[in-house]
Amino acid sequence: MLKLKINTTRQINSNDLRIACDPPLYFDVRTFIPPDLVDKIADWERAGSKDFGTGAALLAQVFVSITQDDQTYSLSSPVEVNDLRETIEAANPGQGDGFICAMLEGFTANHYRFFRIGLTGSPALPPVSANGSAQPA
Repeated sequence: MLKLKINTTRQINSNDLRIACDPPLYFDVRTFIPPDLVDKIADWERAGSKDFGTGAALLAQVFVSITQDDQTYSLSSPVEVNDLRETIEAANPGQGDGFICAMLEGFTANHYRFFRIGLTGSPALPPVSANGSAQPA
């Protein structure tokens, strides 16, 4: 077996997802999203991204946990995602489903930007030549 230190999660916050929360919420998300899951999320978005049940199941495969004020809660199952939805509903009636769907939409809309910033320190794409190949910066 290889002895490697591999971090398979990354921390993002509600501001990264374009969701205003005060104080911000922090999320651990997976750094690798398998292609078949990317396809399922894309299908959900093409269908209007309003189906909470499907959104919760998909979100549980991407988000690992949520943290605020040194309290961390798992989001690794649809039941736990529903617990978050109920918490949001209690504070903002009628907003729970939309909040969960906005989390997944915000993550997927900005997924590659998050990792470009983490890897290169910049959200900008590298320069591309006329034939589409990346050019060294």
